Amino acid sequence: MNHDFNFVFLILHYRSIYDTKNCVHSILNHTCNNYNYSIVIVNNNPINLNQDEELEGMKSIYKKIYIVKSLGNIGFSKGNNLGYEFIKSKIKNIDFIICINSDILFTDNDFLDKIIDSYERDKWDVCGPDVLQLDEEFSDLFYHVSPISFKEESKDEAIKFLAYCERLSNKPIIYFKIKLYLKKVFKMFYFVPVMRRHIKSKKASQYYNNSIIKKTSEIQKNVIVYGCALVFSKSFIDNENKLFFPETKLYHEEAILFKRCKEKGYIMEYDPTWRVVHLDGRSTANKVNNNDILKQRFKISEQINATKIYINYCNKKEINQ
Repeated sequence: MNHDFNFVFLILHYRSIYDTKNCVHSILNHTCNNYNYSIVIVNNNPINLNQDEELEGMKSIYKKIYIVKSLGNIGFSKGNNLGYEFIKSKIKNIDFIICINSDILFTDNDFLDKIIDSYERDKWDVCGPDVLQLDEEFSDLFYHVSPISFKEESKDEAIKFLAYCERLSNKPIIYFKIKLYLKKVFKMFYFVPVMRRHIKSKKASQYYNNSIIKKTSEIQKNVIVYGCALVFSKSFIDNENKLFFPETKLYHEEAILFKRCKEKGYIMEYDPTWRVVHLDGRSTANKVNNNDILKQRFKISEQINATKIYINYCNKKEINQ
């Protein structure tokens, strides 16, 4: 295997220093033997001085770590773009940028070998691995969550989704309490037992979103891959000033990136020959509480904002055609 390739890991840190440390340790322990690599951590929560000191401490221990500070929580797209701009200005001869959430864990010792094999086989511009997402409440359950979709989201679909989210945003708090409670009851007494039977019989879940039948075992081109772990190749890096544009704070990043890749002739590929684990902010709480409701309302608010950006992006592309 040719070890002359230069890799950069781009990690977006927000709240959990524990997750970020584990992510870095999994990189160091599983992926970097005999390769040129750097780790760039974007501190998207710089007002927490204790975490700021811990990140700087990691930098002093591991010489290949760089810390980039944002001015506050600037969101997923802007945070990753900030790190991307730093990488392009400070690190030379980059072959691959591995853009990951801070709650990602690497488990394959030959992960980088598999990226190189995948790229040399298919010459993709953006690639996503098989993502095993651990359940928030039941640590023995996992789901394959990539690819997200097999087709581009149309403007009409986005408009319908926006209308749905806006209706939800006007619902009273009791609506969310009832909905979350029923969801937890269904999960506890039906979904979880079924999933455990599937896993024990080695038939891991092939679905995560009810609207999509997942095919997680096949290499697939031009599908929308999950944004928690993306690899960008040199052809993308050399030609693009931003990873994500237009910028959303949360949600729709993958749909926008897919649309942008399609318009520019970039290949987006899903390759399950390599895998990561996504912790996705697991919680031990099983009860419905006010924090759950606040999360739901925040999620809806950010989905509304992101969907509006996506619709505007579609409109501009229509005008320019």
